[in-house]
Amino acid sequence: MHQEEDHNRELISRTFQRALFERYNLTNSSNTLSSLVEIVVSSVDQDASATELKSSTNYHINNIILLNEYSSSNYDIYMKIAWGKWYIFTIEQTIDDYLWAWGDLGDFNLSSTAHYIFYNQNIWSNEEFIDEYSDDYGEIESIL
Repeated sequence: MHQEEDHNRELISRTFQRALFERYNLTNSSNTLSSLVEIVVSSVDQDASATELKSSTNYHINNIILLNEYSSSNYDIYMKIAWGKWYIFTIEQTIDDYLWAWGDLGDFNLSSTAHYIFYNQNIWSNEEFIDEYSDDYGEIESIL
């Protein structure tokens, strides 16, 4: 059984490697990769098939990519104000955010997870920001 578990972990690891680390030219952090593998292993049955393992791995890969795109679209202006106009949402940072949020929440919902990540950085939602700074929005845009 131990050999099968090692094989399953290797399959999950290779899937993450190809779909995230190689595709986005990321530095392979063994801690990050092992954390991603652990999320998948803990969310599938012990006797899961290779197809189920790949499907679960792809589910998490898609969540990370969606979180990155969603964050870039919905939290971009706040992060640029907080961290400077050159701030960009990297996949590498999104993976770290995803791991952190998954560890705390144990589940994934796109908008709730993003809110959880960025609320903890004291960043307001779009509606609150626009209401609060609607008169200054053009000035803020020029700063960015």
